[in-house]
Amino acid sequence: MYEIRRGPGSSDRDPAALVSKDNRVLENSRLKLRLDADGAISSLVDKMHNDRELAGSIDGLKVND
Repeated sequence: MYEIRRGPGSSDRDPAALVSKDNRVLENSRLKLRLDADGAISSLVDKMHNDRELAGSIDGLKVND
């Protein structure tokens, strides 16, 4: 379970995540997180390392299934 709260960031170096209108993509200068409709993590991209994908699925299961 998680909760997305809109508001200012708490870090001086990195702004708070931008949240898409459908609340399924969270992104800041370092990471981009994409969620499926059921809350499963479908993608986690490390923008600091050439957009390296850190999350994937194995046999249809996602990182947090």
